[in-house]
Amino acid sequence: MPADTSISPTAGDPPGNPSAGQARANPPAPPLPAEAPADERKATWRAWLRHQLSGIDSATREELSSRIRGHLAAAGDQLWPGAAAGDPRRRFICLIFAGTEREPALLPLLKGDPAVSADAGVEISWALPKVRPEGQLSLHRVTDPERDLQPGAYGLLEPDPDRCPPIAAADIDLALVPGLGFAGGGLRLGQGGGYYDRLLPRLPRHCPVVGIGFQLQWFPTPPWNIRPHDRPVEAVVTEAGWAMPCKR
Repeated sequence: MPADTSISPTAGDPPGNPSAGQARANPPAPPLPAEAPADERKATWRAWLRHQLSGIDSATREELSSRIRGHLAAAGDQLWPGAAAGDPRRRFICLIFAGTEREPALLPLLKGDPAVSADAGVEISWALPKVRPEGQLSLHRVTDPERDLQPGAYGLLEPDPDRCPPIAAADIDLALVPGLGFAGGGLRLGQGGGYYDRLLPRLPRHCPVVGIGFQLQWFPTPPWNIRPHDRPVEAVVTEAGWAMPCKR
């Protein structure tokens, strides 16, 4: 994984809406008693983060997303488990997400915006999640997002199961996952449905889990309570760089 280029904003950095391409820092945090119950703290932070994310316009979102994709591209071979050590496969499966208008845009990776440097020689297949009625995420291979994806649960773009063959979670080599917030130690604050908390334990042990978000979503010190079912990530990437580099 990439060398440590971590950045450390604090919740007390000045607020304000950035111009396109400007890295955002965390505006002042919402007032919340330290003794507040875990569910209350999480609900408050979810509402606060959704409000902050709603202030990112489409042009800024694309510029910041492009920077995130650039950090992933710059990682080259180091992004793929075993690739730098000469893994003879040179073929890997990466889990990504379609993203809402408040999340980083990763779909250009499928359209020729490379996830690794040109000389890495790594062949990547892409998997995207689909929400199932039983509350689980199924994973499907996607090759053409314009043809393979369709509106699904919560208004998200999801794979069309008639076009996109299933992929077992155990076959994923790298997982790029969304979140409302990320914090030191790999803590991830999700939307509240628990879909990724149920998915991450199904991934193989060799698979790094990388949280993808904007700089305003990163906190060096966790401001929300940790629950037993919360599943951590191993690294975090924002438009400012590797906020938490993977230690593998």
